[in-house]
Amino acid sequence: MRFYVPAEHNALVRVTDERNQPHYLIQSLRSFELNGVRVLSLSAETLGEARQSSLKLLPSYTLTNGTGDETIGQINRLVGVWREVLFVSGLNWLVVGDITQNQYNVFRGNKKVWVVDTLNRADDADYFVVDVADPVNEVPALLVAAVLNRWRKVPLRSGVRNLLKPKKKGYVLGDDFAPYRHRRS
Repeated sequence: MRFYVPAEHNALVRVTDERNQPHYLIQSLRSFELNGVRVLSLSAETLGEARQSSLKLLPSYTLTNGTGDETIGQINRLVGVWREVLFVSGLNWLVVGDITQNQYNVFRGNKKVWVVDTLNRADDADYFVVDVADPVNEVPALLVAAVLNRWRKVPLRSGVRNLLKPKKKGYVLGDDFAPYRHRRS
């Protein structure tokens, strides 16, 4: 199945399919104690989690199942020159791709398990597409793709050019939610 995930997210985004139907939520966790990513069901039940397990220059993340008691894998960032090569231990996935373009192919043995690619939509929000062949691998694939998205590198020229522009929202919450406006007294 093909999933669309907003690339620029700070808190909570929804993962949709081709028909814009939501399937999962991805929660980004950034604090001193807890740094990682969670994949949630639409009812906010934790399905999987990737927590940063080391505070080194090249961090590693531990992937756990929804209850958090079983480790399903670990992803370590390795030093690469241009093309990124990563290994997800526990799941035996080899991730090969380009960190500047956020495009990856993931293999288990000689079989392609899932693919990450970038997409630009009409509303100017950058998305990355996760195309998973087997439904069993959906949650771990979304966890690894979200971690890879954290590590992506933006070209310096576009990064400097977009410094003063306001950040684009990944998705619209709908008519039920009113945007918060700070009122000055």
